[in-house]
Amino acid sequence: MNPLKYKRNYILFIFMMHLLGAAVCFSQIVETVDVNETLFSVEPNSKNMVIISKSDIEELKIENMGDLFSFYTAVNVSKRSGSDSSFDIGMRGSNFEEVLVLVNGVRVNNPQTGHFNSDFPFSVKDIERVEIIRGGSSTIYGPGAFAGVINIVLRNDRDFKVTGLLGQNKFFSTSIGVGKKLGDFWLSISADRESSDGYYKNREFSHWKFSASAGYEKEKSRLDLDSGYVKKDFGADGFYAPYPSFEKINSFFTRIQYEQKFYPFSLMLSYAYDSHGDDFTLDRTRPQFFENESDTRTHYGAVRLSFTDKTGKWNGGAGVEFNSEKMESLNMGNRERYTGALFANVEYGFSSGWGVDLGVRETFLEFGKGNTTWYMGLFHRINGELIIRGGYGKSFRLPSFTELYYNSPGNIGNVLLKPETSRNLELSLTWTKNTYITDISIFYRNQNNLLDWVKFTTDRGESWQSVNIEKNDLLGFEWTQQLRLNGTLLIMGIEKIVSVNEQAGFISKYGLRFPDFSIKTNIVQRIGEKVNLALNYMYKRLYRTEEKGHFVNATISVPVGRMEISLRAENLLNTIIEEIPGVKIPGRWIYMGFTYR
Repeated sequence: MNPLKYKRNYILFIFMMHLLGAAVCFSQIVETVDVNETLFSVEPNSKNMVIISKSDIEELKIENMGDLFSFYTAVNVSKRSGSDSSFDIGMRGSNFEEVLVLVNGVRVNNPQTGHFNSDFPFSVKDIERVEIIRGGSSTIYGPGAFAGVINIVLRNDRDFKVTGLLGQNKFFSTSIGVGKKLGDFWLSISADRESSDGYYKNREFSHWKFSASAGYEKEKSRLDLDSGYVKKDFGADGFYAPYPSFEKINSFFTRIQYEQKFYPFSLMLSYAYDSHGDDFTLDRTRPQFFENESDTRTHYGAVRLSFTDKTGKWNGGAGVEFNSEKMESLNMGNRERYTGALFANVEYGFSSGWGVDLGVRETFLEFGKGNTTWYMGLFHRINGELIIRGGYGKSFRLPSFTELYYNSPGNIGNVLLKPETSRNLELSLTWTKNTYITDISIFYRNQNNLLDWVKFTTDRGESWQSVNIEKNDLLGFEWTQQLRLNGTLLIMGIEKIVSVNEQAGFISKYGLRFPDFSIKTNIVQRIGEKVNLALNYMYKRLYRTEEKGHFVNATISVPVGRMEISLRAENLLNTIIEEIPGVKIPGRWIYMGFTYR
């Protein structure tokens, strides 16, 4: 055994034991969510959060994970292929690496590359709700929460349900799910299958997904266990370089969490394991040209102690986290990274309706390096209808293994990359009145050492290079509203982002290719007694490019006994743009479907 490695791991282990002891003495705020039929949480907290409930998902006829995030303000999805085959998630002008993705509160960001963050081992039908936290949140959730956080909460019980979908390009999709609650126990199981020849040549895909959730809850104790597996094979023509590529992915995720309440405290113990395999062929017509196989394994552990006093004015908590990331790759070698963190947060609400949030986190990296993030916020509730929020804090992200070590004919990594940091300032206002909700947010993100893949205009080579961009601050405005009236649901949003100090001299592949202006509208309308119409409209324009367009999805559904028959059209206007250079998004796609309950 390498003595330096042994010594480093021993020191890290002793350090984490000290953090664990400290967690018993301190406390992190657990952000509670009002899970109802509204879009926004109305909890008294300075963080602006969007809630997507399972009823929203069903009403809007959202069929895949990509559409789930496409329809809501502050989140952007860049698609390479149809359905869940391959897509990236960004927020507020960020790239896919700068959004932290959680499943039941546990991080699932892949250390190899953020492209894999959307390899969800479950389907949209397994979701209880989605919590979208706008703005940098590294103080609470750690590295990666650079521009925002998406937390997916899975269902722990469900009725028997079978769905099927057939469409153009030999598209086929089916799923089955069943759940049962027996006294204090529950169990939920689901399976999904999906395949297509693809809208374009060499963009075919075939997916399998299996997931299961089980748990026990009695009085003040709760135990949860979630597991999921996904296998994806798909043509990746031009996805990462101008070649007819092919990719095979398999991923397994499991989480176990125990919570014990002893008023006014609540103790939570969490552990998660994620294994992700990737087999990539750059040119499927000549596999020997370049191939890479990579396997990543992550272990995550956390202890959180939270409290709420009798008056409800004080909320707080503290926690300790440990994260182990390992990769074995033919191209990038064997890599590993360990991080630990100690964090604390406190919230106090005054009787006047004002309240404050304060938080700090120390993230410990290897070789004695660390990173301190912090957050302070202010909020004010008026008559239970109006909430005014403001916050300022620091977030950061570590380079992925691909950004550091990858080397291929189309992409060149950089081992000298520095972590990127951001300081996030936000002001927002949320007004809730009966069935009407409106939200207005203004944010400013000061970004340093931004990580991106670029081609310099003075370089005639065809390879993308991984670099740090010194400055690229963003100023943004968001307006979202929801109205429900007499069988009609309307959700509208507008987002405008301005680059304050624009960088020149290079072409950006991801980081500076965000929608600087977008409009999103979702309408659910009942026609007559049985027919339901769901319309999704979006306009987006990509920063520093000519890429822009109008996009419409439409679904008509009719209940027939226990069945529901539907006709669905995606990209009805057949608008074609390149959200990623050289990768055209799919055009118009028509489907027929059914749901049996």
